[in-house]
Amino acid sequence: MKHEISVKTEGGEGRENYIIREYERKLKTYFGAAYCLAVSSGTAALIAAMKVLEIKSPEEVITSPAAPLCTAYPILASGATLVFSDIRHDNFSLDPAGLAEKVTERTKAIVDVPMWGYPTPAEEIQEWAGERGIPLVFDLAHCTGTMRNGKSLSAYCDIACYSTQKNKIFSTGEGGFLLTDQEGYYEQALLYTRMGNLNGHDFGLNYKLSHLQAEAGISGIDKVECNLSLRRNNSRKITEGISHPNIALLPVLPGSLPSYQRLVFYTKDGRKGLAQYMEDKGIPSDIGKYAIKPLYGYPILEEYIAFCPNTERVLSSMTTVAVHIGYTEEELAYIIDTINSFPG
Repeated sequence: MKHEISVKTEGGEGRENYIIREYERKLKTYFGAAYCLAVSSGTAALIAAMKVLEIKSPEEVITSPAAPLCTAYPILASGATLVFSDIRHDNFSLDPAGLAEKVTERTKAIVDVPMWGYPTPAEEIQEWAGERGIPLVFDLAHCTGTMRNGKSLSAYCDIACYSTQKNKIFSTGEGGFLLTDQEGYYEQALLYTRMGNLNGHDFGLNYKLSHLQAEAGISGIDKVECNLSLRRNNSRKITEGISHPNIALLPVLPGSLPSYQRLVFYTKDGRKGLAQYMEDKGIPSDIGKYAIKPLYGYPILEEYIAFCPNTERVLSSMTTVAVHIGYTEEELAYIIDTINSFPG
């Protein structure tokens, strides 16, 4: 007689699914969210968000041109038209004044993208979007541990999308997750990312996270606060050493706590070349590594060109500096000396 053996947990749930559910429970607890869905990438989380909001052509989604291509592509994949709106003059949040000029009857959602772990005045855009009944999505790929008024930035939007790719503060090698406080959004995202449960009625695709990645997440989430503490300490040491009269750190909003995915410096007079100078001295910048520029500056998105002077000024005059937890005092001193010696 042939016997089939399956590993079950106490509740009868398969071990692999149990691990994923446990990972999601830990994420919900850490971020203070009602619902969490682990998926295969940050891109998958954004794709699921677009699906949940039932976005399709010819509807419009407003987002920031200071965001990465990784934000724009899932929006395009939904069939929506990209509409770029400028960021604020002093941080990466969308400027409500500019948004007011971009909203039309076809606007289906707003996707705001806080960059490099810096907090934004999230409550302001939440209120602005809420008053107009426009769903608000945050792409928080850089923002694990970023806090505003004692809460995660994810608390200020309808759907928050995170990445746990290998270069993020909290990593499972590859992966992502979606947070929301709305049960309906969660249920729809779960159905879509699990191939419609193969019920033959609901359409879906396979965006599941593996249980092996979830296991890495379960152990990794407990190390986030230590990681953040070391990053903030290294950031403080670097910023305290900067004496260049024309270089400033991107300001941190009162009542906020950055995660410092990267430190962001810029030239006060808008002078270009800081990122290239740092790279020439052996200090890499995301600006050069990813050829960062306003999204409408790439050929694939040039048809969506918009007037966004704050975005163009900030991206052309800034550089990013990694604040790895393993830096030695000598390496920190070299970063400080290099910034202070910038000839501009």
